[in-house]
Amino acid sequence: MIDIEKNLDLVGSEQLFRLMKTSDRNDAIITCALGKTHRYEAESKGLQAAHAYSVTKVKNIKDPTSKQSIPLVRLRNPHGNEKEWNGDWSDGSDQWNSISKRVKKKLGLEFESDGEFYMSYHRDFLKYFGEVEIVNLNPIRMELNEEKKTRKFNLYETYGQWQKGIDAGGTNNFEMNPQHNFTISNKRNNTEDCSIVITLTQKLTRRKGEHSIGFRLYDRKDQTDGPLPSNFINNAYNVKATSGAYINVREISKTFSLSEGSYCLVPSTFAYGEEAQYLVRIYVDNRWKCDTEGERITIRDHKCCFTCCYSCIHACSTCCQPSCRKSPPKNPNPSSKKCCSSDCCKPNCCQDEDYYKKASEDESDGERVRHIKIDLVENSGNKKRTRDRVLDKIGGKYPQTMDKLANFKDFYHWNDCSASEIKLLRQITTSFDNGP
Repeated sequence: MIDIEKNLDLVGSEQLFRLMKTSDRNDAIITCALGKTHRYEAESKGLQAAHAYSVTKVKNIKDPTSKQSIPLVRLRNPHGNEKEWNGDWSDGSDQWNSISKRVKKKLGLEFESDGEFYMSYHRDFLKYFGEVEIVNLNPIRMELNEEKKTRKFNLYETYGQWQKGIDAGGTNNFEMNPQHNFTISNKRNNTEDCSIVITLTQKLTRRKGEHSIGFRLYDRKDQTDGPLPSNFINNAYNVKATSGAYINVREISKTFSLSEGSYCLVPSTFAYGEEAQYLVRIYVDNRWKCDTEGERITIRDHKCCFTCCYSCIHACSTCCQPSCRKSPPKNPNPSSKKCCSSDCCKPNCCQDEDYYKKASEDESDGERVRHIKIDLVENSGNKKRTRDRVLDKIGGKYPQTMDKLANFKDFYHWNDCSASEIKLLRQITTSFDNGP
């Protein structure tokens, strides 16, 4: 959660817009709520207090008069009714008259009483909205992974409990709280820091019964094995990082870039003696080894090559760009404008050791694998029609093979990559024609 009213100077307006735009592109859930400073003025312009607005699009459009980019945010009232923003860039406002039909069509602009509207990011969004909350599908799609581009994270889960008189020390008796140790070491990464996400979740026994929770992360340095002593815990110099201010929420999450070494995570409630059960989750870049307690689960994205090819659809700034420069296609397709087209670097980019593997291969090392399958709606276009024609051809000539082919299709998740899907179907058809 980002507090715009308090922390905008620390985060930066441009950085926040970039974060929201990246998160929106990566299918994150983004919500926002009005702040307190200009609440009455915001309500007079159609906005509603005590509402969690959904951010449904974050875009830059060009001003036809000055040729400068205009950052816009599209929001939706959760009630989906006629109560909408009526200021600049609202439905039917004069600002839209200078925007071309092509840009409007690309934005999917519709003026309806559906609770959805655009507004200026700098002029109005930052003025009236006080907080933004971003929920990512997984660590692979978070901003911290934009440059490192790992395609797998290992998740370590540990359960614990704060018990009054034993280990519910709160913030005043912090040395009493439970300690969770972990050690990270570089296996095959070319960077010096490891991407790590730590979440702390408390178990609720009644509605609105959340304690204010948080944690501190200590660098164990030269400390011996076992619990850290109280003098080490209470020395602020040894605190590597914290979760921030203690807040009464069910779960808190924090991302870190940590160097190789041993660390100690100490979760706590704010007040002394508050009892609750909790869950600690530590997500670690798969290219790093982590020794800690708890069960290991491998987290993948539903797209085998999300951090490379998916991002390149929007901007050629990720891992396939160097491949495009070094290995230009032998027979380039003039109509192909995307970096990750089928005749460019995509086949090469997706063939490294993090490429999506079937479950039986993943489970051979004894670890439990959690596959996150999320179907996205994609444009149909010519590729879908070509796929359907090839499927009809196979079904017409070889009807007895369609059941097996359906299982084959589900196994490979063909909706993720249309180009490879069509190529594979053609190979199957050819093999049937040349078979016995």
